[in-house]
Amino acid sequence: MSLIRILQFGIILSFCFSCNEEEILNSEILSETDIINITEKTLLSSQSTQESLISNQGEADDLLVYNIHRDINTSDIDKIVSYYKKNSFLGVTKNYLPVKNLFPTKKVEEYTFEKDGISYEIKIMYLNPETSDLEKKPIITMGMQVELNSEGVRYDDHAAAFFYDAHNQKEEVFFSEETSEKIDNPIFVIINDTDEFIPYDDQLVKLAKVDSENMHISEFNQSANPRLAIDFFAIAFRYENDRYSEYNISFVHYYSNGTFRVGNDHKGTKLKSIHKKDINKTHFDCDEDFFFRPGSYNPGLSLYKGTYICTFECDWLQGVKQVQVSGPGGTIAHGVRMNYSNDFYQRIYHPWIKNYVELSPVSYEKGMFSASIRSL
Repeated sequence: MSLIRILQFGIILSFCFSCNEEEILNSEILSETDIINITEKTLLSSQSTQESLISNQGEADDLLVYNIHRDINTSDIDKIVSYYKKNSFLGVTKNYLPVKNLFPTKKVEEYTFEKDGISYEIKIMYLNPETSDLEKKPIITMGMQVELNSEGVRYDDHAAAFFYDAHNQKEEVFFSEETSEKIDNPIFVIINDTDEFIPYDDQLVKLAKVDSENMHISEFNQSANPRLAIDFFAIAFRYENDRYSEYNISFVHYYSNGTFRVGNDHKGTKLKSIHKKDINKTHFDCDEDFFFRPGSYNPGLSLYKGTYICTFECDWLQGVKQVQVSGPGGTIAHGVRMNYSNDFYQRIYHPWIKNYVELSPVSYEKGMFSASIRSL
């Protein structure tokens, strides 16, 4: 029987029965110098546990990814590590190793698929190159997140992973995003990758109210410090297989000299975890107080003009997909972490107009979204 563990900030949680014994364990998954208190509980399950979870919670392409995940052995892991040692990808958005390079005998249909008119290829992403050590024991996981139940407690958005112990025995583990940010072992994720995207549709953006006196641009106001605040939002679709949709937002700011500035990393900024029962419900508050100040890029020379916005279903275990948004500076692409290219919600360009309170562009794409940009 394999020991299957759930790691969350170093705490190993029960899947089935309780055991109150606490141990001090130097975990193979964590840094060799990080000795932590762990409550360890053996699970009444076989190695098929992860396969059962994925079969029950996943889709057909998740099973395709799982087949590759299941087949990776120690020799394959050595090849992955060697590839990333030879190729530095620090600062590169798509640090992905095509599965076809690792398994050249696999048929095309074993590592490619199509969904909603978009073609995907299965690749391997090095999740944490900036913070990990390739000399440490690698962790292999797939891009799908699973929901776990432990003694009546639910754990959302966990990675189903494995590693090989000192005796080359496969150990199945589950861990959270928070745990992935604590450990310095390299994490290799099997993901869906594509460069295709959904074309922008400006017919889904409407002006809720227009005050004609305030439609002209004010250069004075543009050089001030603007603030964007979220007015309301709703989602009409679900892309998650667990209870909550991770509703995040991404910004690309536009300036008068034609330059752009990305306002966040590829995971964007979280606005709200929306329960599956709250689909189509209008929300007026975020999980935390939220606003941003894009500021003047170069006061007097390049002034803030507006912001390209997209909201999306953030998937921390997936690679970067492109989301197109159009505006006066042309069409730009947000690079955000999503499972599929269609897993965005709203796309909108929000200009900064003098006394902007009276002018609110609203996106009705897959729900609705509205924000206000005001001078402070």
